[in-house]
Amino acid sequence: MRDVADEMENEARTASWAADEDDGERVLAFWSGGLVDVRLSPGGSLTIGRDASAGLRVDRASVSRAHARIVSGDVLTIEDLGSRNGTRVDGRVAPAGERVRLRPGQVVEIGEAMLVVQRRGDPGRDPPPTPRAAGAAEGAMARLERLVRLVAVGQISVLLLGETGVGKEVVAESLHRTSPRAKAPFVRLNCAALPEPLLEGELFGYQRGAFTGAHATKAGLLETAEGGTVLLDEVGELPAATQAKLLRVLEAREVRRLGELRGRPIDVRFLAATNRDVGAMIAAGSFRADLYYRLNGVTLRIPPLRDRVGEIVPLARTFLARASASLGRPAPVLGDDAIAWMERHAWPGNVRELKSVVECAALLATAGRIGLAELPAAEVPVAAVAGAGGASRVAVSEAASAPLQGEVAAVERRRIVEALDRCAGSQTRAAALLGISRRMLVYRMDAFALPRPRKKP
Repeated sequence: MRDVADEMENEARTASWAADEDDGERVLAFWSGGLVDVRLSPGGSLTIGRDASAGLRVDRASVSRAHARIVSGDVLTIEDLGSRNGTRVDGRVAPAGERVRLRPGQVVEIGEAMLVVQRRGDPGRDPPPTPRAAGAAEGAMARLERLVRLVAVGQISVLLLGETGVGKEVVAESLHRTSPRAKAPFVRLNCAALPEPLLEGELFGYQRGAFTGAHATKAGLLETAEGGTVLLDEVGELPAATQAKLLRVLEAREVRRLGELRGRPIDVRFLAATNRDVGAMIAAGSFRADLYYRLNGVTLRIPPLRDRVGEIVPLARTFLARASASLGRPAPVLGDDAIAWMERHAWPGNVRELKSVVECAALLATAGRIGLAELPAAEVPVAAVAGAGGASRVAVSEAASAPLQGEVAAVERRRIVEALDRCAGSQTRAAALLGISRRMLVYRMDAFALPRPRKKP
């Protein structure tokens, strides 16, 4: 008998690419130990439930006999049929008897099972996130963790969405680590960190002599990830030409190095992450809809840290232990006043901001304790606002946060100017001095309206 994980992997591979054989919808249902894939006819409907007569049968006790119905058409919808455990779309409960609109890749929960509709058509705009109370967000994280475990065993591509610094890369690493590909490479490419010519060379590789400076043949990152997983971080920043080449890789499952006439087959699972509104980018013509459908087998949304209050202190203590170990000191204790501030703070920079604040506090803490005095960010004024469900939350107001944002921007601008001066205007050397890519340096220079040094004749 084949291993269940191998069987699910093969079935998920079939389900993931079956949607490319036609322009209709397919419904993928998966749960611990099982997976079902059903094609949804244009303009038709599909009943999901435990009963043998259901068009998509999910034989689990947590699923009602006739649990929900998906209806195809100009607008794709799902309707809960009065089920015992309810139907959730992206964590939100769908009222019984009411049709709720679905988007490609959105996750639907029915009992212990998850549904994903794969569709080739206009993705439109994603609906704005609904504000959640802290308890609801904690439930969302539990659902996310369960979904990661279910999705990890298959081949289906995953699109990770969330604000900057929210932990998309951590989720991607978890997907790889718990997948059958865990022993193979996990390769991450930051699509925003390289200029276009270097980006294509790094991604696809090149043959010797393919362009000026190509003195030796080099395998691309996609080849080096053979048998493993590739994370395309900041995928919304891919240039149009690179999007087209990546689409061919996803369609043919082969990669062609720059300057090469024939492609090479690859076995790679693709994950993509972005904080951009991809639907809006498609509408604006800056992102290909066909590439979106190749990458968006399942959409996983990571809630912002401000909605995950229960994680803030455990994460802070983890970062504190690491920072203290690197300093050769015992980890200081988080004072009650510091904890209270952390749980009230809005964390606009999410986990990345928390890590930075804690590392700074570890440097300042000399008495074995971290209080408000060791948290410079705590000096920023905050204003209480009403959160979802009437829960009181504290967020940095625009007026209060402006001085801090201006100070950070001023420091960054000054560092860039100083680096350019030290490097005689060389953007490549200045970027290396600052520890960032040249592309990122140029992006920040444009943001600060800094003139680009002209090349000497």
